[in-house]
Amino acid sequence: MISLYLQSTENWTDYENRKRDNGEDPAFFSCNEAWEVFYLADKLQNLRPDLKKLEILEVIATSCSNETGLIPRGIFINRVAQLLESHQE
Repeated sequence: MISLYLQSTENWTDYENRKRDNGEDPAFFSCNEAWEVFYLADKLQNLRPDLKKLEILEVIATSCSNETGLIPRGIFINRVAQLLESHQE
């Protein structure tokens, strides 16, 4: 649910513009860019204010742990959302 909502209804314009300004493809997420990690964490916390920022950042870090490069944004958001949902069970 979180993933679908984030990808279909949330406004990613600021993210996309910043990626383009840096000469990067906004369709890909980079775990190596702190601003991207915090941008996603803020989006998730807006959707799930019951979660602490640290919990969200830990889930993102777990999702990033095996990644060394760019990840398709949709796939990464799905992974993070699944971990968040299982984290709360």
